[in-house]
Amino acid sequence: MENPFKSNPLVASKQDSFFESAASRQTRLVVESFYTLLRARAPAAEIAALFSVIFAWEPPPKSLVTPWSGVIQGRKQIEESIHQFRALTQPKRFALVRIMVENDHAIAIGELDTVLRETGEAYRVDFAAHFVVREEAIVSLRIYETIVPLDLVANP
Repeated sequence: MENPFKSNPLVASKQDSFFESAASRQTRLVVESFYTLLRARAPAAEIAALFSVIFAWEPPPKSLVTPWSGVIQGRKQIEESIHQFRALTQPKRFALVRIMVENDHAIAIGELDTVLRETGEAYRVDFAAHFVVREEAIVSLRIYETIVPLDLVANP
């Protein structure tokens, strides 16, 4: 099966990058690397390496698609969360709509259509992710999401 993440280019206009400060360019590069590695299904340790040794990752509260809740601490917990997510879901479509950057803050907005492996139920996950990047590493990531059964999205 073709990787659903592969054919979706990252979204950034040349105008955005032309006017960005050096800090903003660095932040954009780290955030784009995060999504590039996720799309490529890179090893979880490679994704975790983008994070500072001390960081705060606050995933959304426990939901149908994300089985964990609470703050994730340590690169090992990032790896475990990625492995868990990959084991429980089968992504069908991923669209990164926009990355907005100002200095060390970035907001990524996107959509994920995924199927729960255990039940076969399909869901649309609309998300926004707030990144803080310092010294070329993610020091904070807070994810906000809304999950809707995919059949309700296709047939409102």
